[in-house]
Amino acid sequence: MNAMELCEALGDVREEYLREAQAVRELSGVRAKAGRKRKRLVLLAACVCLVLASATVLASGGFGIRVLERFTDRQLAADLSESGYDLSVEIQRIPADALKGEVREAGAEIVRQYREYEPYSSWFPGHWRRTFSSRAEGAGYIGLDGLKQPELDAEEQETEVNVFGDAGGAIRSLTLDTAYTAGDIRLQCSARIYTEDYTEDITTGVRTTEHAAYTESLYTTERGLSCQVLTSTALESGYAGMDGYLADGGVLYCLHIAYLEADARRARELLCQWAGGF
Repeated sequence: MNAMELCEALGDVREEYLREAQAVRELSGVRAKAGRKRKRLVLLAACVCLVLASATVLASGGFGIRVLERFTDRQLAADLSESGYDLSVEIQRIPADALKGEVREAGAEIVRQYREYEPYSSWFPGHWRRTFSSRAEGAGYIGLDGLKQPELDAEEQETEVNVFGDAGGAIRSLTLDTAYTAGDIRLQCSARIYTEDYTEDITTGVRTTEHAAYTESLYTTERGLSCQVLTSTALESGYAGMDGYLADGGVLYCLHIAYLEADARRARELLCQWAGGF
């Protein structure tokens, strides 16, 4: 297999690399030896660029977060549209016995919910919720070793643990959510845990019926972790949104920030502070 065939076999190469490689391949065979050497180097460079790109694709296809879709004013009905985005998440599923705190009691409560549920009930079984006075207290209730609690220069408000399970009492997923304020900036810090009993694909996202455009970017921490950032234009309230997603230790961490345009720089600083805590 020659260099050009290797590039084509690997696939997913940028079109300009293939055009350049093909042009070099078609150079006259009577060129000087130096010219032939240059041709080989250009082909090799094209394939190196391709291998690096392929490695990025493979990495995103493994553990990590990637944007599936961003949409603005997507039509749902004649008089209804939505804006938002969808993310695909690939993270390690946590063994149920790694949850060592009192959260195990939620399994028995969820079993009771399914047992007592009636078709005419105004609620649905499978969800257990508890509130706590601090994020540290909520994390202790979960009892997962290595669960991170990044610092934020903001005032902590209320923490909530939401547990989702099945009729047999198996905990499938749970979230640790804490609300913060920093002046007019509103923040919600979440840690989402998926156990081995959660077998579906993991997706997450945002929806609003208002007009909003979303842009994406990546922030890389000092540890080399990638934080996927989605930023929205302002809604009718005047508040814009900035969402950060980062996977670490089998946990999906999320930070949602709602801020006025005057606080855009401070909002970015808070997101970088949060991501830098991993």
